[in-house]
Amino acid sequence: MRTRVITECFFDTMLIEKIIQDTKNVWHRRGCNNVIVALTDNKVKDDFKIGVIDKDKKSLLYLNNLKSKEIDGFNFYYSEDKLIVIIELNPPLESWILDICKMENFDLETIGLYNDVKRLKDYTKYQLVNESEKLRKLISFIMNCNNERVENLKKCINHLIVEKNNFNLNSL
Repeated sequence: MRTRVITECFFDTMLIEKIIQDTKNVWHRRGCNNVIVALTDNKVKDDFKIGVIDKDKKSLLYLNNLKSKEIDGFNFYYSEDKLIVIIELNPPLESWILDICKMENFDLETIGLYNDVKRLKDYTKYQLVNESEKLRKLISFIMNCNNERVENLKKCINHLIVEKNNFNLNSL
């Protein structure tokens, strides 16, 4: 069984690729609704699918069909058969990043970014995030800061990659 990770924004894609050290099985779909469509698409059979989305102002109705668990920094949703998992960053990505930077006393301006949600979005929503030296530095900071929220996300995703639909909720 292959694992597919489906992300909603370009920076999410970059972050997840770094966490799992894989680019081939990470698919970018623009927006939460497109992630849900890709997760529920029956054309992609025999795959364990993980969606990574932001907690938006308007809750996705599909999430009501899933079981859930709250973890520091994100909400964890899963289908009854455990073949579909959704990790919902809470708060949304840019606020999640700013919260981590604040917890770790890291000033984004030292790498040429802004400590402001709106201005940070201008960078994270950019299609060519992999070509941005500023965002590569931000990814490096996030991956190496040993922040509990980041470590929880890494642990969860890596557990899912290894265990697939045999994941253990107590290990998350």
